[in-house]
Amino acid sequence: MNHSPSHRRWAPLLALLARPEKSRGLYIPKVAVSGSYEHAKSAKLELVKFGINEGPLTTMLNRDADGARQSLADEGADGRIVSEIWVLMKGELAEHFATSGTLNASVGAAGGELELTAKGGKYGSQTVVIAPGTTFAYLLYKVKKWNKDKTQIEDMEDDSKGMN
Repeated sequence: MNHSPSHRRWAPLLALLARPEKSRGLYIPKVAVSGSYEHAKSAKLELVKFGINEGPLTTMLNRDADGARQSLADEGADGRIVSEIWVLMKGELAEHFATSGTLNASVGAAGGELELTAKGGKYGSQTVVIAPGTTFAYLLYKVKKWNKDKTQIEDMEDDSKGMN
C-alpha cells in the first residue's frame, strides 16, 4: 500500500527530517520483543507502508518546506529525508487505511509525532499517531543534484544501500 496524496498534505512529514549518524538506506531501529510467535500471530498484525514518491517529495521540498530543504543543504552530502515509513497495525486498522478515500498527515503539537488521518471508504474517519520509536523501518532520500545556488533541488535518489 503506497499512499501518495498531493504533496501539500505530506509537508508535515518533512518535519521529521532524518539525520542518523552513520545510517544509510533502510533503517530498522532496535525494538523490544516479548511474548511468543503464537501470540503475535493471533494479534493479526500487518506491516503498513506510508510514503511519498520522489517527484512529489522534490516538489514539496522546493515549494513548501524551506526549513527542511535548508537542513538538507546545511548537512551537505550527509543530509537525508524520510520518504517512507513502515508501521505495524492491527488488521482492521490496516484495512481502513488501505480502503480510505483520502489520507492527510500533520505533525503533533510537540513536533515529534506524525498524525495520519484516513477518511472515506467503508470505515469513515480514523486517526493514528506515529510517535517517536514506534516506526518499524523507514526509507531515506538524499539530494543528488542542487541548482547553482543550492536553493532548489533538481534531482534526488533513494539511499537504499542497506536493502541490497
